[in-house]
Amino acid sequence: MSETYDAIVIGAGVTGLAIAIELRKNGPVVGQIVAEIIDAVEKGHNHDEEAVQVKLRNIDFTLNTRIFSRNRDIIKNSTFSVLG
Repeated sequence: MSETYDAIVIGAGVTGLAIAIELRKNGPVVGQIVAEIIDAVEKGHNHDEEAVQVKLRNIDFTLNTRIFSRNRDIIKNSTFSVLG
């Protein structure tokens, strides 16, 4: 193998590790949000009309999931990135 190939493999491994660590930290919260949206929709809730409010378990905060909605209002000063 070449040195370039080795550097690419090492870089990909480090990037993969960083992604895995980030998912390990965020995964439980994302799982809770998705589970509550699915549960509400299966019970007849129209998530497009009224976004699900998720009470986060470990902090005193209720998340309005409309911020992630495909129907959300455009944020004026957005970077229009995935999360913008």
